[in-house]
Amino acid sequence: MELITIVFMVLGMINFAVQYEVWKRRPGELARNMETWVLATTLLVTLGLVLAGISLAGVFGSFGAELRRGGYQLVSGHSGTGFMTVYGQQMGARWGDLALFGLIVAMGLGGCACSTSGAIKAFRVGVLSKDVKVKTKQALSPASAVVVERIHHIRDFNMTNAMVSAALLTTMLYVGLYILGTIIGLFYGYGLTASAFESVSAAGNVGLTTGVTNCTMPAFLKVVYILEMWAGRLEVMAVVVMIAYFLSMLRRGRR
Repeated sequence: MELITIVFMVLGMINFAVQYEVWKRRPGELARNMETWVLATTLLVTLGLVLAGISLAGVFGSFGAELRRGGYQLVSGHSGTGFMTVYGQQMGARWGDLALFGLIVAMGLGGCACSTSGAIKAFRVGVLSKDVKVKTKQALSPASAVVVERIHHIRDFNMTNAMVSAALLTTMLYVGLYILGTIIGLFYGYGLTASAFESVSAAGNVGLTTGVTNCTMPAFLKVVYILEMWAGRLEVMAVVVMIAYFLSMLRRGRR
């Protein structure tokens, strides 16, 4: 059952447009697509962090058990599925900060655009990574040089400043939302790791928990997580635009 659900979680986090290309007998798109490369990289890196953390904590005692438990929670968190095969309280108390940090990063990044996943998305991570490469090339090139970066995502196209700006803005809004929820969790006395974990899980529409989220948690913290889930599902920017719209209406009414 775990293997079957992992397959569906991975399918859910891959861009549906890419899957459609594969159905059209173009399987090479999986290997060429920038977004799938970024997703595979973040999956492997965060899985390494989780397994290293679990191993250092000595929770399960064998690599097979660590891979089974850690890998399942990691794929669930990265895809935004929210399935758990361990108790949240056990994970929060025994897995260690390194493993939880790996899960936080995975939940915060999410899957691909046009998938069932929430959070920042692999495409934006890829665009920002490419921009770092472009900026490095520009710094090493003559002032008159024009550096152009090509991206393959279903088709080949040049990366533009507008794409980079949009990716950076959305990423910063998500990070700000993660930090806001973490600060409020700290205010109620929860630890830094637990507060960050719950905040990112809520804003990324994941559902994993270390035990903080329960029926006895502070009422205001429930409201905060509800707002994070709502804003995160709308990718934050829509909420910012809506707030700006209502503020402009209030100003017009006063005039």
